[in-house]
Amino acid sequence: MKEHPLIKPALSIRNLLFLSLVITLLTGCRTIPSFSQVQLSDPDWLVRRGQVVWKPSSVSQDIAGELLVARHSIQNRSFIQFTKNPFPIVVGQIDSNGWEIQFVPENRTARAPGSPPARISWLALLQALEKKNLPPEYRFSSSPPNRWKLVNQRTGESLEGYLE
Repeated sequence: MKEHPLIKPALSIRNLLFLSLVITLLTGCRTIPSFSQVQLSDPDWLVRRGQVVWKPSSVSQDIAGELLVARHSIQNRSFIQFTKNPFPIVVGQIDSNGWEIQFVPENRTARAPGSPPARISWLALLQALEKKNLPPEYRFSSSPPNRWKLVNQRTGESLEGYLE
């Protein structure tokens, strides 16, 4: 019996899908679930508020807004939110399992296990404020009272502000 010409490509597509599934299972691909909503009224959260000027790149306009940074004293969890009243622009979290960042106006979210990637300055700011090691492209400086500046020397992106 002669095979129909369309049957052979269908079989190879099915084999390709099966092979993709096997590779995914064997490589241990793992994602982390969404972070739970932060309840800043919980007394275990240490909350600091301030102002920040964000310059997304060396050639872009500055964006000024409100900054909220919080650290949970028990769960090893950090939270950051940049708001241009009344709308949140960036919301990020880091815990011992992974990280998450949301760019709210773009309806874009990224999350993964492990340490946050160096390209996300908002999460690097959380690490800098907690006096953790930063990726080499960042320079962080602080001065009293509670003023700081974070610069990505590779991209020119900067965050400068203060926290109360």
